[in-house]
Amino acid sequence: MHPYVLQLSRKLGRLKRQPLPCAVNARRIYVLPTGVGLFFATLVLVMSLGALNYGNNPALLLALLLAGAGLASALSAHLQLSGVVVAGIQTAPARAGEPVQVHIQLEHADPRRREGLRVQWDDGAAATAAPATTADSHQLQAICSLPAVKRGLHPLPPLTLSTTQPLGLVLAWTRLHPHRQYLVYPAAEHNGPPLPTPPSASGNRPDQAGEDDLLRDYRPGDSRARIAWKASAHRQSLLVRQPTGGGPTPLALDWQQLGHLAYEARISRLAHWVELAAHSQRRWSLQLPGQPALGPGSGHDHLQACLRALALMPDER
Repeated sequence: MHPYVLQLSRKLGRLKRQPLPCAVNARRIYVLPTGVGLFFATLVLVMSLGALNYGNNPALLLALLLAGAGLASALSAHLQLSGVVVAGIQTAPARAGEPVQVHIQLEHADPRRREGLRVQWDDGAAATAAPATTADSHQLQAICSLPAVKRGLHPLPPLTLSTTQPLGLVLAWTRLHPHRQYLVYPAAEHNGPPLPTPPSASGNRPDQAGEDDLLRDYRPGDSRARIAWKASAHRQSLLVRQPTGGGPTPLALDWQQLGHLAYEARISRLAHWVELAAHSQRRWSLQLPGQPALGPGSGHDHLQACLRALALMPDER
């Protein structure tokens, strides 16, 4: 969409945040001619004036037919948006500085085919809605990106639906403001230090792991490296080795240990450390101010919980 048209649409009225599903109101669909449409209208006007001046009835009939086609194109573009419903929006967390991928699901109850629908967030990239991969022909889906500048939970900006179908003579658009939020994880410290070394407990033998371990049922988030495959085959259910003193001590990542760093630098350092711990399949706990400790734990679920807690840390006062 042209930036001038986008600025005009923002000034047409302040949008209220709407819960999903958001239906397009026919009274809030706006139509303007495109550059091709302005040329087409000028051409039809010149043809009409020439036909009237010279009394050329076939030329006048042709001009009227072209004008009717242009009006039908404007009406068809309006109908492309009328009845469209934003049924669902899904976002995946992204790190600050990376784009957030937003999956948008559109639906329409009437049998009219929707082609060339463009979806764009304010200050975001545009995308074309394509038919969904499901058997339902009344569903469309689009994937847009949003800039993730700052960590935290942010409300989605207003959404613009537009089309120039079927002839490209007019631009029809409408704006919606879904009541949804997206999460941005903090950016991990670039080239940060390695993980802190935990204090060694007496009797720990990192090189001996297996015989002294206890077996327990598998829980989501447990590392695959700790699965006891032979014992699981006999038990016919997944069992996990739980160290009884011979394994490495879980890492304790504490906010107070980084008092020499600035507020946001602490968050970036802890994000770097939890990613390192997850990559090395270590067990770790995370202690943030004013919150209960997370863990000890390991795996993808524990990593996501720690990154979410870091992302939701209040801003520095």
